[in-house]
Parts: sequence; C-alpha cells; structure tokens
Amino acid sequence: IIENKHVQKCSWKCEHLKTADGELLKKIELLKEKLKIINVTMNELEDERKLTWADFDRLLEENEMPYDDYLLVLRVVHKRSTMLYKRAPNARWSNQYNEGMSRAWKVNIDIQFILDPYGCAKYLASYTTKPEREINYLKRSSRK
Repeated sequence: IIENKHVQKCSWKCEHLKTADGELLKKIELLKEKLKIINVTMNELEDERKLTWADFDRLLEENEMPYDDYLLVLRVVHKRSTMLYKRAPNARWSNQYNEGMSRAWKVNIDIQFILDPYGCAKYLASYTTKPEREINYLKRSSRK
C-alpha cells in the first residue's frame, strides 16, 4: 500500500508490468524518456547533497509526469519484481537497514529481499565473485 504520494511513506513491492496494448506502449516509451531526464537531474542534485522531496515533486511537474505515471514507468524499467524502500530522496544509495548500528559497528550490513530464484542466484554469484571484480577493476585502472 502506498500512503500519501511519496514512496518514503511505505516500502512496497514493484511488480513488473507484463502486458500492454499499443497505446500504453507509446505512453510508456514517452515516460521512459522523461524518467531519464528526471534521473539525470536527481543525480546532479544528489551529488551536491541538495536532493529533497520538493525537488522530486518539481521534477515530476516540470516533466508533466503524474506520480501514478511515475509508478507505472517503474514497473516497466524493472525487469523483475523489485522492493522499493522508504527513504528520503537524498539517501537513494544508503543502506536502509539500521543505519545507527551500521555506524556504531563500522560495518556495511547488506540485507536484500530475494523475490525469486533468479534473484537469489544473481545475488550469491555477485557476492561470491566480489573480490574478483575488485581485482579486475584494479588491473584495468593500473593499465590506464
């Protein structure tokens, strides 16, 4: 359930949109382009640590995207069911679980909802190969 108009109010499961008619597909393509524009601006504001709900609302308004259309396009761009977490816009990349304890323990607790078998396999594969990815990144960086 989404309360009010902000995802901040409630975490919810975003089910992938499976079928759509021709008119809806055209609308979705337009919304995807608008979402790209919104994301670029949100990333710039986030880099400056200035991103607020007012910015988010303004960006939706400037791009003539009602909040319901924003939720619709999220269902399209996510290829699988996804959990969207409640948080402030400027904390998009923050770990959402127990921030106080993470700071006190000086750890990164990465808890993820696994909604399907593919997600489980992908998470385990990426977690177990993390050291290899970092080594490959260092090798590539040293060549430059």
